[in-house]
Amino acid sequence: MDSTETYISLYAGGGGLDMGFQRAHGNARCVAVVEHEASAVGLLVDHIEAELLDAAPVYTDAFTFPAERFHGLVDWVIGGPPCQPFSVAGKQLGADDPRNLWPLTLRMVGQIQPGGCFFENVPSAESLWYIYEEVIPGLRYLGYEVKVGIFSATEVGAPHNRERVFILADTIGQRGRGGNSEWQDATHAFPPGPNGDWSNVPERLWPAVKPGFRDVADGLAGRVAALSRAQELRILGNGVVPATAEKAFRTLEEQA
Repeated sequence: MDSTETYISLYAGGGGLDMGFQRAHGNARCVAVVEHEASAVGLLVDHIEAELLDAAPVYTDAFTFPAERFHGLVDWVIGGPPCQPFSVAGKQLGADDPRNLWPLTLRMVGQIQPGGCFFENVPSAESLWYIYEEVIPGLRYLGYEVKVGIFSATEVGAPHNRERVFILADTIGQRGRGGNSEWQDATHAFPPGPNGDWSNVPERLWPAVKPGFRDVADGLAGRVAALSRAQELRILGNGVVPATAEKAFRTLEEQA
């Protein structure tokens, strides 16, 4: 059986969490990305074309993302739900903020039922309260063992603190696709390239795995203009440092 584990990246931003997750989990392959902000999508596509990230379809709307199509077919769901509801830089409306996408995230996890989840967010008091009162109980209800830790960029040698709270949720001993031959056929054929042959991929999986960078179709993100350096720095600055995410994953995974 192919040992590659697959994952979905929610609220991917500039891809910092993806890069850290892949460093810590070298055999992981992204099969779908969800990101709303056009400038972040542009940076993600640039990273994909530069082979810094896996080629994967980019969906621009988390509310219409077809999570149910991936039910039982991926090993991981990772992501950083928007931090504005909990950030000290904002109004900290928390659960009352319409931008709080934790409930949607938990719903998608329930629909997908991955073997594990890896999430990050800001470690403000409001954020931590919500994580311990709502997110962790929700993940446990879905059958996951949950570990939480706060890690900073300074721990990996960066000149700035940029703390993040990381959540590792795992169904110990149950991770993996269980030899699902149809999904293995799809991942072996993926990605064939912009004009590749998709005849080996089961047709019902096309909306879930067919790349759509160059055409706007089926809710997938289209290509946008190249970003300025300032835009790239802003997106990456709002995201997670890859080395921090890598350390967080490794540390939490090793905890008893």
